[in-house]
Amino acid sequence: MVRQARKISSTGIYHIIQRGVNRQVIFHEEEDFERFISTLLRFKLECNLEIMGYCLMSNHIHLLVRDNLELSAVSAFIKKVSSSYVYWYNMKYERTGHLFEERFKSEVVEDERYLLTVIRYIHQNPVKAGLVGQIMDYKWSSYKSYLVHSSFIDSKLVLSILSSDIAGSLKEYVRYMNIEGFDECLEMDTRVRVKDQRLYDIIIENYPDGICIDVSPLDMEAYFVNLKRIMSCYRVSIRQLSRVLGLPHSVCNYFWNAAIGNSDDGRVDKEPVPM
Repeated sequence: MVRQARKISSTGIYHIIQRGVNRQVIFHEEEDFERFISTLLRFKLECNLEIMGYCLMSNHIHLLVRDNLELSAVSAFIKKVSSSYVYWYNMKYERTGHLFEERFKSEVVEDERYLLTVIRYIHQNPVKAGLVGQIMDYKWSSYKSYLVHSSFIDSKLVLSILSSDIAGSLKEYVRYMNIEGFDECLEMDTRVRVKDQRLYDIIIENYPDGICIDVSPLDMEAYFVNLKRIMSCYRVSIRQLSRVLGLPHSVCNYFWNAAIGNSDDGRVDKEPVPM
């Protein structure tokens, strides 16, 4: 299959997603996250690129970068970062072979409005995945870097769009980033398919007493937090959920819609919206 040529951004700004091969985990512990961030900084300086935002998830990364030259420079930057991190990662975990998928995904960011949309989307990833309750609680994103003077994150353009003075821009930044958004940006399904036994084990880990069919309205929101996290991390169908739990399709469909905030037709083959 012939690959489509990547679009060139007139602004030089790109939203990039790269994930682990076969959706495997690429960050296991804090040292891994820290190593990747230091690698980003190293090649940012070497390639003379701006990093406007990032979010590191367990098996994929989001980057918002600006290059004043051309996309080929961005591609070279991603290649250098990936190669350096994979070499270190393979040495640490005594493995060989690829860690990232061969081709990263990218989209152009052509105007100020979409730039703000993308940076919010990137920062809200951990919240939508159910990892934290607020974006400020997630350690491995650029959200907090906007609130302090950082030589790593190039925040000037984003903040200048929000307000002409620094105090006003920071206040508006916090407000805008924390608006619950349903932004439609470049996405990549990073969830992992699991076999029935593994799904059963995951559910039992989160619900030691089993999933209760009769959930009171007062407990509903808290009850579905764990299920939402499972849905966002693993590729699970209603059919599989019904099979593993031994519950009717109609009951599992109810769980499904409550967990992901969906109220559509409950087709058996549908899956949660990827985070």
